Amino acid sequence: MQLRWSMVIALVLFIVVAPFTVDTYNTLNQRAFMSLFLKGNPFSDAMQDTLEFRGETWQLDWPYPPLTILLDLPAWLMYRQLAHESLYQFLFKLPLFGSAVVTFFLLEKVQQDSTQIPPRVLWADWFILNPALILLTTVAGGFEIVMTMFLVWAFYLLYKSHLGWSGLMLGLAVALRLYPIVLAPVFCIELVKRPQAGWSAVIKFLVVVALPSILTIFPFLVLDARSLFDTIALRQLALGPFATINGLVPLIYAGLALVLPAAPIYASVFTLAASVSFILMAIGLCSVYLFSCHYQPRLGEMILLALLVFFAFYPKVHGLYTIAIFPFALVTGTRISAWVWLPGAIWMLLVNGAFGASGLLYFLAPSTGLWIPSVSPMLFAQGTILLILLQLCLIILSIIEMVKKITARSRQRQLLSVRRCVELE
Repeated sequence: MQLRWSMVIALVLFIVVAPFTVDTYNTLNQRAFMSLFLKGNPFSDAMQDTLEFRGETWQLDWPYPPLTILLDLPAWLMYRQLAHESLYQFLFKLPLFGSAVVTFFLLEKVQQDSTQIPPRVLWADWFILNPALILLTTVAGGFEIVMTMFLVWAFYLLYKSHLGWSGLMLGLAVALRLYPIVLAPVFCIELVKRPQAGWSAVIKFLVVVALPSILTIFPFLVLDARSLFDTIALRQLALGPFATINGLVPLIYAGLALVLPAAPIYASVFTLAASVSFILMAIGLCSVYLFSCHYQPRLGEMILLALLVFFAFYPKVHGLYTIAIFPFALVTGTRISAWVWLPGAIWMLLVNGAFGASGLLYFLAPSTGLWIPSVSPMLFAQGTILLILLQLCLIILSIIEMVKKITARSRQRQLLSVRRCVELE
């Protein structure tokens, strides 16, 4: 391990920018949620609390699992002592940047193991200087990068045949964000393919995967199960990746609104569209698992394909969720999937905003006091829909690219097998 030029650039950017950029959703909502510990169980009061910042007030919305509490604990404790906003922003984002650094070294190690002469620009360099990653770690402060680190670490440990530790990393990713659970069958398929593993190893692996979620959620479940369910489960069902109002449903809603602007869209139609979208997602993921069993792609390819199919039914540009795709696109060498993050980065730089500011100015406004007029609601909606459609097109093209690559290699293996049989005869 050595300090590379890309790491120096990323570190300087983080030190200079991180203290002076504020996301009123991520960093401030988490701080308000942590303060509820002073009243007892934070999940009991989370959905009834409000938050005030620079003259603006909004309802607290933090429907995330308890593991996120540990990431913000040092920043929150320091803020209670000093009440210094820039220091809080820096400390809040420090674990996120640290996760990017860990992922950097994991990618560097994977590339060193797979290539005898590494290129001048490594996968790790492309990763640490990715604009979407910089936005998440340095500007907005998004936990997706921590989840991405756990996924890459799980991949690397299974690649090195450390099954238990790999399961733990995947379990931490699931405990931090719900949707990595769709990768559990992918890891199990990889285990079944290994002669030294078998079904007993699969069962042990799944038990280890479940442990982080059980251990972090159980104390709050005992304290107030109803509030925990209302805060996390119901909000995730309403707003999260397995939601009824996310995925393809907003596109359907927007399309109907454009075609029939004066016609009401009834809740039953909306719910039906959401249910169909969820069922199609389940079918798509099951198809990935069956495809993987038949064509036996590499582990990185299976992970990437499952993530692509999942995000095809959850093409939400908010929060740059698709950053998880990028390291696996680098590892597998697929070109189109390496750009799936771009629409989300454009959305965050130009469209995202609240309280009278948009894009990058929204993140800088609390520090500079320059509240530039935000984009109009219509322009916000149109820009968001266009970027979602662009992201969806990139995802579909990436899936086609992946399927072609895997099936072509499978045919080559079959031809080689036939030639060997002929030679033996």
